Amino acid sequence: MFQSSYTIGLDFRFFGFGGGWAGEADKNGTPELSPARLMGQSLFDHVAGPLTVTYLRAVFERARCANMPVRLPYRCDTTSHGRHFEMEIVPETSGGLTVMHHLTKVRPFPSAALCRPADGGSVCSVCCRFSID
Repeated sequence: MFQSSYTIGLDFRFFGFGGGWAGEADKNGTPELSPARLMGQSLFDHVAGPLTVTYLRAVFERARCANMPVRLPYRCDTTSHGRHFEMEIVPETSGGLTVMHHLTKVRPFPSAALCRPADGGSVCSVCCRFSID
């Protein structure tokens, strides 16, 4: 199944991409997420909300301090499909981290209305709870 990855330094800035990252950015019409545009930017400039930033910082620190990979399940749905991923965070000898995203399961939604709240809220990719803005 699909896999993509990025590598970040101690300062959480992108300095490498792998797997299908570039192809997905092209396919999804998101040139702002192409490797050329992201290179050198902070990962956290692209993460929504302080709780998610805090969560990711803690997970990244755990991988670095234990010097062991950390694996976490999460969801990243499209309007038509529920997509289950596993994020694998691998510490590098430089202190940086390689973060891999493995697609583990895809299921079509019976109705597109099921994947987002009607009033435009959002869904947490970790616990899948709805947040109404």
